[in-house]
Amino acid sequence: MSNYTNFSVDFPKRTIENLKFIESQKSKGNTVYEVTQLINSLLGLFIFIKEREDCSRIFGRLKQKESFKKLAIPTKFESKPAEFITGLRNGIAHGRVFVKGSPEIDTITIQCAKNKRSSMIILANNDTTLSVECSCKDLRNFIIDFANLMTDYLENKQK
Repeated sequence: MSNYTNFSVDFPKRTIENLKFIESQKSKGNTVYEVTQLINSLLGLFIFIKEREDCSRIFGRLKQKESFKKLAIPTKFESKPAEFITGLRNGIAHGRVFVKGSPEIDTITIQCAKNKRSSMIILANNDTTLSVECSCKDLRNFIIDFANLMTDYLENKQK
């Protein structure tokens, strides 16, 4: 396995390559679990990269992407990039990722709730302040757009 030259730049690129590989294997009729790969991609991008880098810097460009618009972000988060990114991160980190569909998964929901300690952390009940529901295809496109924007931002930041 090749080492990372810059983890924050290389990881999003490798995430995209992994998604493409899974898709190519599925198109060949091989058994793969693309939704599992989407969730793993979310974990990696929104946990590892968010903890290392300021992801809110790309929010303006992310909001312009069709993939972002299809996530149906609650209006209260449209002008609060840091809270939106943190909310997604916390929902993913705390296992608030839900899938629907039978027999094939067709919808993924990520939820984040608040409590007295923080404006954006998970509660045990379902009092969510952020809930993002989208198709698997839309989530895939969002992940790729997010990864590409993060890579571009970080590569330009290094120059």
